[in-house]
Amino acid sequence: MNKASIIASASILGAALTANAQPKEQPRKSKTIAVVLAAGGIVAPLAFAATGIATDLSTMTAIGGSLLLFTPSLGHFYAKGDLDVTTGMKLRGVSTVAIMTGLLLYSQGICSPIQGYTSCDDSYTSPMTYAGLGIISVGAATFLTGAIWDVATAGDAVDHANQRNNIAFSVAPMLAPPSSGGINGLALAGSF
Repeated sequence: MNKASIIASASILGAALTANAQPKEQPRKSKTIAVVLAAGGIVAPLAFAATGIATDLSTMTAIGGSLLLFTPSLGHFYAKGDLDVTTGMKLRGVSTVAIMTGLLLYSQGICSPIQGYTSCDDSYTSPMTYAGLGIISVGAATFLTGAIWDVATAGDAVDHANQRNNIAFSVAPMLAPPSSGGINGLALAGSF
């Protein structure tokens, strides 16, 4: 066997052994859809809760309020293709704990026979009432920040997902004839 046939055989074998790491064929995601899903994830639960308040259905109000913890992240779920805890969801979770703590403090500061007060006048206000209102206010602001955060970053999540889906790598053996130095190795190619 001559050198030319060995090189030709090795080249054919090398072409057959080329390893490709191609991404799955996934369609590009739309930034508009992600933002609409995130914004709708705020509007729809608020409308649901408002309807519950207007019709005096506390269950409907509770469901609408509970959905607000998760639905503003719908744009991120769409972009990533899975359910992932977003920064906005973390902010809303922490703020919910703060709001509940504030409500507890506020309720402990209200002067009522239920709290063990025997005589209440209009001039008495416990410091716990003010502390509770302050914590509720900070919690509500943080909740709103978490919701806005998810809407504002939904488009960026789509950009990252589309970029991640378009990365491809290829590895192939490289054979050089002895006339050009006879160096053999692997070639790595990629597209980003």
